[in-house]
Amino acid sequence: MDDRSERLQAKIRDAQLEKAAYMLIVGDKEEKEESVSKRGRSGKDYGPQPLEKFVEDIKKEIEEKIIS
Repeated sequence: MDDRSERLQAKIRDAQLEKAAYMLIVGDKEEKEESVSKRGRSGKDYGPQPLEKFVEDIKKEIEEKIIS
């Protein structure tokens, strides 16, 4: 979790440099909708999705050893 008082773009850039597999952006809107906005290591924006769907997808990736 990156709760620094930096701009979102700076946090995304830092996560990419650290080669984080996924970045989950959770703001007020996502909290209200019980969703997450997902970005990949490359910076690709997968957009918002329900939290349950993200958890389901990530479990499948782990089970099938999928690298994206």
